[in-house]
Amino acid sequence: MNPIRVYPLKFNNQESLANSPGLKKKQQPSERTHTLQINPQQTPQQSRSNQKRHPTSGLSSQEEKIKLVTQKKLQLLQPSSYSPKKRVISSNNDKPEISKFSNQSTEPYSPTKLPNLKRSESSTTTQEILAKIDLSLAQKRSKRTDTSNADNTPQNKTSFLKMYQDTSPKIRQIQSRVSSQAIEQDIKIKPRMPSQVIMLHGRSTSQAALVNSNPTENEESQDYVQLFLSKTQAGQNGNKQTKTNQDSVIISNNFCGMKNRYLFSVCDGHGVYGHYVSQLVKRVLPTIIEAQLKTFIGKQEIDIGEEYYTEMVKCFNSSFQKMTKDLQNCGIDITFSGSTCSTVFVSGNNLWCSNIGDSRSIFIEQSKDSNKWKIVELSNDHKPDLPTEKKRILASKGRVQPFVTENGQNIGPARVWLLHEQIPGLAMSRSFGDYVASTVGVISEPEVIYHKLNQKCGFLVVASDGVWEFLTNEEIQQIVCSYWSPQMNAKKIDEMVDNIVRESTKRWQEEDEVIDDISIIIAYLS
Repeated sequence: MNPIRVYPLKFNNQESLANSPGLKKKQQPSERTHTLQINPQQTPQQSRSNQKRHPTSGLSSQEEKIKLVTQKKLQLLQPSSYSPKKRVISSNNDKPEISKFSNQSTEPYSPTKLPNLKRSESSTTTQEILAKIDLSLAQKRSKRTDTSNADNTPQNKTSFLKMYQDTSPKIRQIQSRVSSQAIEQDIKIKPRMPSQVIMLHGRSTSQAALVNSNPTENEESQDYVQLFLSKTQAGQNGNKQTKTNQDSVIISNNFCGMKNRYLFSVCDGHGVYGHYVSQLVKRVLPTIIEAQLKTFIGKQEIDIGEEYYTEMVKCFNSSFQKMTKDLQNCGIDITFSGSTCSTVFVSGNNLWCSNIGDSRSIFIEQSKDSNKWKIVELSNDHKPDLPTEKKRILASKGRVQPFVTENGQNIGPARVWLLHEQIPGLAMSRSFGDYVASTVGVISEPEVIYHKLNQKCGFLVVASDGVWEFLTNEEIQQIVCSYWSPQMNAKKIDEMVDNIVRESTKRWQEEDEVIDDISIIIAYLS
């Protein structure tokens, strides 16, 4: 309620007049002679009844009564602890007090010390009743939730009320987490396994156990991959110092949400920023291939066999083309940097290999009748001196020749050069990135090869040129077959991979001053 507006009063004490919140309005000239004086020496402890009022001259008794009545109403309506900056509303049980003016400046009372601000503890409000109901519900839910959230769950009524009244984002997050866990426990939601598991650099014997040991009787949905393992090792420069590993290994099981689909890939980066290129391919390419499979094949859960050859070629060509566009727009300097990519997609007993560059994929299978092993080449090394590759490069106004010294001596393998410049010198005819080389016929279109497992068992080997530079397919076959047994396990696969990496490193030390990055994947199918 707003106080009643009355005529202003004039006091002898100008300091009290300046501090009074209700007397700041400028007085009219006609009202300045009609004043009401209060004894300035009166103390604040004196009661209102003991104050002496001195009548003013020139003021009639009727006007004086009106002034006194209005002043009394104003003082009764004004709160006891009124101040210009803060108003404290008193409770109904407290008697109103009239503020008094004094020459001495008194310190305002603190709101926390006033007795009228204390709430009755025995009074029960609607909010507290709702809080008690929510407390009982939360206690029932907390018995069903995980004990790992014990630190975030209120333990008693006081803590719960504090948490309930708190509106901070952190408390809201805790409340939503507790309620969501209670709902999950009530309706018994089964956790869903991730659709993809991509291995990082290095080996993991536990990964070899992520396969099914009880194949189904239906051949259409049977999972033939029993074990798989990978390992990657950084190379060394001429000073025997370990350099940046530019290889990337991709292993994705449950590909496209199916248990018998896998994606195995090795990417070998080259150039100053080759490791960035191979890492981006590792992150993006599996997602692109999965999306293109749904586009060209569909979402039906079937094994993709040879009858889908045309659709699979379109799928891989479109995937590699999209990956090339992403590399051009990603911000990585691909002027003289790029990566190879040898990818094998497994669908049941069907193997689809899409390859660019000189990384290689082979399949070593055992015959059902004679128990003999044979090698199936799933990819071809894309070297610039191959007839078909060289023809395309020359048609694009490029050159194919080894590095030539000042004495005219050829050194190393055949490379791709600009027609009138000694750049870029790329030792492969297909790759991701390599912008300068792409202007003279180096492409990222993959070569797709299909193979179906009809034999007893087999080993899929996908590796970078750090393995294939000095080891032939036959030598890899001898190492792999030496560890084979009818009861294959993760330990034997681990020893097999270590042996190949160790032998490759030894060959590099014997044949060259540097050691290239070495990466390999081996999967056992049966």
